[in-house]
Amino acid sequence: MFISHLVPYALHGGDPLTVFKVDEFSKRIRDDFRKGGFFEKLIDKHMLNNPHYLRLLYTPDPKKAEKEEAYYNKQLKALEKALTDQEKDTIIAETKGLQKHQETLQDHNVLPSLTLEDIPKQIEFVDKDIRMIGNVKVTFFDQPTNGISYVRIKANLNNLPQHLRLFVPMFEEFLSRIGTKNFAYDEFDNKLHSCTSGLEVTIDKYAPTNDHSDIFARKE
Repeated sequence: MFISHLVPYALHGGDPLTVFKVDEFSKRIRDDFRKGGFFEKLIDKHMLNNPHYLRLLYTPDPKKAEKEEAYYNKQLKALEKALTDQEKDTIIAETKGLQKHQETLQDHNVLPSLTLEDIPKQIEFVDKDIRMIGNVKVTFFDQPTNGISYVRIKANLNNLPQHLRLFVPMFEEFLSRIGTKNFAYDEFDNKLHSCTSGLEVTIDKYAPTNDHSDIFARKE
């Protein structure tokens, strides 16, 4: 919950840690409240005497339903006038056919079904192609994705210092919503979505042993 509150500050040049300064702001409010008239002054300044406002007035139209009905009747008459007799007969026949099809009970025997016999007991392994790109081992899987490539990059955080682990959830939340060294957030976001469906970051944890008591020994 707190991480989502940090995003607006980070994107618009504010201090992302402002949301955590609860004690500091609470003390300031208490001190100002003791002086008297604290909330009264805020109400006067930001509500009662604030010249910046927008007034919206909504007036119901008692003839709205009649106007809509007249509009659609006019559209239907224009369409009816433009159609030939043959086209009208075709529309009527197709409508009756659709109604008959919708009211006919379906034969459940023709619906696709899955039984245990349809599931192979042997594990099907997918062929893979391992290549080296620079010093990085990359595994390729040829799948029927209609020409779309899916890239999954994994990083081992096992050696991440303890004092930085607290920021990992924040990193997961921010990475796809911030800019880079050379591009601002909006520019980077436009470039990203111009050629991809987006960037998603997730954190996985697992323990190399059956002892789950020490969570810091887990690999991330």
